[in-house]
Amino acid sequence: MRRAALLVGLLALAAIPRLLHLDQPGLTYDEFYDIEDSRRFCELGRPLQPISDGFLNGQAPFFLACLLEPLATQPESVPRALSVLAGLLSVALTYGLARRLLPSSWALLAAAMLAFSPWFVAASRLAFSHGHVFAVPWLLLSLRATLSARHRLARPTLALLVGATAGFAVGNDLLAAPWTLTVLLLALRRLSRTQWARWTACFVGAWLLGLTLASPMYVVQPLRAIQDVLARIAWWDGQTGHLWLGVEQQHLPLYYYPLVLVVRLSPPVVLLLVVAAFVRRSLALRVAWPCLWPVLLLTFKGWKSPFYLTPFLPLIFIMSAAALHRLARAGAAWRPRTVARLGTATVIAAQLALLLDSHPDHLMTGIRYGERTYGDFAGPAVSHGQWVRAALEHVRRDARRDDSVVLVPLGYAPRQIDHYASRLGLLEVHSADRLRHGVHPRQVEYVVVSHDVLAHADGLRFNQALLRLLTTPGLFEPLATVRSAGFPMARVWRRTPPRS
Repeated sequence: MRRAALLVGLLALAAIPRLLHLDQPGLTYDEFYDIEDSRRFCELGRPLQPISDGFLNGQAPFFLACLLEPLATQPESVPRALSVLAGLLSVALTYGLARRLLPSSWALLAAAMLAFSPWFVAASRLAFSHGHVFAVPWLLLSLRATLSARHRLARPTLALLVGATAGFAVGNDLLAAPWTLTVLLLALRRLSRTQWARWTACFVGAWLLGLTLASPMYVVQPLRAIQDVLARIAWWDGQTGHLWLGVEQQHLPLYYYPLVLVVRLSPPVVLLLVVAAFVRRSLALRVAWPCLWPVLLLTFKGWKSPFYLTPFLPLIFIMSAAALHRLARAGAAWRPRTVARLGTATVIAAQLALLLDSHPDHLMTGIRYGERTYGDFAGPAVSHGQWVRAALEHVRRDARRDDSVVLVPLGYAPRQIDHYASRLGLLEVHSADRLRHGVHPRQVEYVVVSHDVLAHADGLRFNQALLRLLTTPGLFEPLATVRSAGFPMARVWRRTPPRS
């Protein structure tokens, strides 16, 4: 009863940083288009034709978002709340998995480290697939079921449970695919060879069922699904894949993910991981280390992001708790309880300090290493919605009700401009292309130009009408520059007021 009360208290505390200011930062590219897919799912009932590239990300969150959308006060609240729920479930299931590998107090420590990790909090606050958190509960369930007692594991019902949860995880996030092999090999290792055939058949059948429930397109449109998978791993012909083993697309070094771990994890956790590399005879580490091999595949993939490591964070914190447990036992000659309490307090305090320092903009800036900045963009990996909203707030404070806004966009930004402009009460918003179709440049009152265009000297030349507009002497003047981590993310111009 005491353990259950502690876990419930931990979950209540973990919900606070996840729900606080849930609308901040603004919608990212992946979030925005996943929300558009969800609306299409609700309105048209056509989940097999997404407008974004998230074809293989699963429709289960879309279905839940449709059911809960009438309760939403803001467009991003329901999708992000679903991610919060998945994050809290992951915390609880991390305790369940760690309890099988460690004493209960140390299992609670592993869950607490995950609950207050700024990294995992960020993943738990991003809508749909962007934070890669929806697959985590199912991965933890499949791994926990695999660690059941051998006489229970041999039962077909356990094979069905492990296979269905692993398949559902892959259906929600293709990044979970290597876990399928890991879980299967771990289970077969614990079974006798005479049980392999029947257990594998049950596992594969349940895996396909779970995959189908999470992503029906694998069955309804198998050819398109295969093409999409191959497009993500198209490394054999020199093409850039988006997932496993893609060629280098961002020109990021092979040590990018070790660098991410060092920068994004708290120093005590990094030290405990170093200790874990030398610890022997620990069940938790013997289970966790083999499950981390997919990180090697991520190292060589064509596109890198810190969020791709999200599914591995529960294992990382279980390993950290196991290492601290071994250190406490090694200090038996001195006071093991004192070592345990001091180590626990240090780790949790460091996690909370990082969390308070970065909330609510976790992981929204690039990773600096020397003179270079690594992130999703050349500048900081800032949320697109954040700079769009900030730029339009400058316009809203300065504008009249009948003013128009023109955006020189990234390819997807005009729809985000529409989204935030309507919430801010701006009645007319036009994309740059509309200058060629019915909107005369002299009618434009404000211009918002994104950092992608600012970063290239020829960025404005694709739209000669807008270029002439901004270069006409005395016609426009700078209003504001939106910055993040010192980088200019957008600039706002307004029409020069007439002289009285």
